[in-house]
Amino acid sequence: MAIEIRQATRERSRELTDVLGRAFATDPLLMWPMKPGSGPAEACRFFALFDGEVVDDGWLWEAGEAAGVALWVPPDGGDRYIEVDDSIMRVAMREEFSDDEGARYEAMWDWISEHMPEEPHWFLDHVGVDPDQQGRGIGGALVRLGLEWSRHDGVPAFLETANPVNVPLYEHFGFRVVEDADAPREGPHIWFMRFNP
Repeated sequence: MAIEIRQATRERSRELTDVLGRAFATDPLLMWPMKPGSGPAEACRFFALFDGEVVDDGWLWEAGEAAGVALWVPPDGGDRYIEVDDSIMRVAMREEFSDDEGARYEAMWDWISEHMPEEPHWFLDHVGVDPDQQGRGIGGALVRLGLEWSRHDGVPAFLETANPVNVPLYEHFGFRVVEDADAPREGPHIWFMRFNP
């Protein structure tokens, strides 16, 4: 089955954040810093804020008709990514999503940032597939999209995941675990994975 992938637009962002909210409602990396009992509604709100801020940068990609979504940050996007995190997400975590004024979020993401490659790289921030569409190659198509850019540019691709089921899936595409450890403050176990073109 051919999977059409196109750059996401602001007009499509509401449908796409709904997909991501459902796909990430139990993901430890996203949900651990949030208030206990948070679920799909909070996950949707999170992605609406973050992806809504970067959709015009051209980083967000849609597969099919809201079947899947990926956010690939290009090698020159690091400063913009940090700007969005500092100006949008850290404020939102302190004021809306957390019960500790964002302390878990800040501790975890500051720690994660220490594990990011220093050299230019493509960064897969998130990829999610509508739960009803999983198992059809949609997520794989979105991953391969960024790996094509990695090969073209001759730079690595990088991601982190807190879902152990994802590790062999990413290994199938050529990613390798370079480190895994528990996030601070009794946070989730996180695998850091790298693809070398």
